[in-house]
Amino acid sequence: MALRLQDCVIDGYFGHPHRNLTMLRLALHGLDTVLMADLVGAPGPQFQGRCFEFRARVPPDESAPTSLPKGLMPMQVGAAGTMELRMVKVPRTDDTSEEALLRHGFDWKPCLYLEWYSQNGRVVIELVDPIIEPTDDLPAPEAPAPPGSEEEPTMFSVSTVSVDDEGEAEIQTVTIRERDADESLDDYLERLDRQRENAWRGESDVANFMAELEYADHLITNESGEFIASMLEPQRLPAVYDVDEERAGELVLSLAAQLALVGVGIHLCKHCTMLDAYRFLLEVVLQEGRTHPELKGMGWTMNYSYGETCAECGAEIDAEYEGFASDGEVPE
Repeated sequence: MALRLQDCVIDGYFGHPHRNLTMLRLALHGLDTVLMADLVGAPGPQFQGRCFEFRARVPPDESAPTSLPKGLMPMQVGAAGTMELRMVKVPRTDDTSEEALLRHGFDWKPCLYLEWYSQNGRVVIELVDPIIEPTDDLPAPEAPAPPGSEEEPTMFSVSTVSVDDEGEAEIQTVTIRERDADESLDDYLERLDRQRENAWRGESDVANFMAELEYADHLITNESGEFIASMLEPQRLPAVYDVDEERAGELVLSLAAQLALVGVGIHLCKHCTMLDAYRFLLEVVLQEGRTHPELKGMGWTMNYSYGETCAECGAEIDAEYEGFASDGEVPE
């Protein structure tokens, strides 16, 4: 069962800076901080290499109860799923009876579909009729024409109603200040991000947060933890030399989703092929990697970065250092 967040979306940012990384930053009604997702894998062809801001055309009513569930991790890791701009049929009436739907009919609307697999399992956003503003000097992504139509889709607002999977909404008193008219999305997200620690632990519970921070540092520094492989369901994985790039990509996305469920994130640099990533998972993360189950309970993740072992990344850092040194400056 998917965790669906579209009713809580205020605005956000999407970025695909290189083939191995998809980034999401979301402001959600009911979460007094920014949800940040750094995911392994690529989106659909429409969004590859793109970055854009988006927001709900009809934002959620912040005075109403939120349907955001407890336990949503504000720092999401895992694997990217289907991400695209598609066309969907939306009824012209809130009356969902068959007679009313037949009488009023439907309109085709663009829908921003974002799916990923994280610590919270499968997460989906289906944001109907969003406002999309590119930040990469390219035209806004376009949805395909509706079936049977050769015309460009008409963009206009619609009010939609959806009920969560359990048919219940949890009442929370968290309030997010609206984005100021002259405030850029980056400044807005940064402002909310500064509230992360207090919001996640509670405004009056900073001391407990600091105690958890010290405990996490103690675990990582002094305790060996458990082997990550022992925390996953037993499975037989093919050797690196038995798979090609396409099959390696499928395995990497599957493993990234499984690792996210136990609080482990992997991060791949732009130089990393899927075969490189699969070898990294088999030989480093699953063979040698350890984590502490207690961290997941506190909302933390143990992260493993391929870039720390990448020769090309090392060479780029060395070149940058030499460039600073030649100018009489030393990078921090």
